[in-house]
Amino acid sequence: MNADATLSWLSWVCAALFFFYAFFQRTSPSAYYTDLESEFNLDGAGVGSLSSTYFYAYAIAQIPYGVFMDKFGALRVIAFCAFGAFIGALCFSLSYSLVLLYFGRTLVGGFVGVSWISAVKIIQDDDYFQGKKQLLTGTSMSIGMLGGSLGQGPLAALCKSSGWRFAMSITSVVPIFVSVSTAIVYIMK
Repeated sequence: MNADATLSWLSWVCAALFFFYAFFQRTSPSAYYTDLESEFNLDGAGVGSLSSTYFYAYAIAQIPYGVFMDKFGALRVIAFCAFGAFIGALCFSLSYSLVLLYFGRTLVGGFVGVSWISAVKIIQDDDYFQGKKQLLTGTSMSIGMLGGSLGQGPLAALCKSSGWRFAMSITSVVPIFVSVSTAIVYIMK
């Protein structure tokens, strides 16, 4: 495999891993909702409201991210947004204030909003992926679903053994890894 093909694959892997993290975050509140209820004195509606901030920010971010990717390229936007998701995830996991908890969850949702459209853009725009677009699009979605699955039972087990703050802090390693990896791939490309 030549260097261009390797960079094409690495670009896609970075986007797919970020989408994996987005789906992980999407489903994760179900793993630690009882902890949020007791620690922040929330009822079911309060936890639902907190969880929904992810979706509101995710939805609002779609149009600007499309414009940014057209202007700056998918890799630059992924590197920036993955770093923002890292900051949001840390803010969420380390927060002792309900306001900061909401803020962190909103940041995560807003920054991971680019993950799916960036994966599709990389697949669509890279000439190396001619003839592989449908396969890679489906594989990207499957990788996201795997993230969603890990944000359920496995995350609940980690939360039970180590606490929700530790579990969510540890998982914030994923977006910083994506950010740094994507920046390296961008520089090499």
